Amino acid sequence: MTHLYLLPRPILFAHRGASASAPENTLAAFRLAVRQGAPAIELDVKLSADGQVMVFHDPTVNRTTDGTGFVHRLPLAELRAAFAQSGTSFRNVAVSTGKLPQIGSTVPVEGGAGAKFLKP
Repeated sequence: MTHLYLLPRPILFAHRGASASAPENTLAAFRLAVRQGAPAIELDVKLSADGQVMVFHDPTVNRTTDGTGFVHRLPLAELRAAFAQSGTSFRNVAVSTGKLPQIGSTVPVEGGAGAKFLKP
């Protein structure tokens, strides 16, 4: 893991991953940001109903997934079952790339390497 103080200035962050090209805050967006050369990725977190830390921005899942409801009122299983999408441009993204990540999961990147989300 590279520390922020070692990155060249200005530091460019992939906001919610490569959110212009993939559903925001998903593994697909994070992998794409790495492939596009992003030195750092910004993400958002929320707690699920059962206390799991999920990568998610909005208070509800309504805007960015095919589900409905408040993140803090949905258990991990329901959040993991939600398919992330944003507008019509991402509706054809494969289900396996549209899953909502959980803090502690590993993000595989090219070359067999991986980055791990830090546990809170």
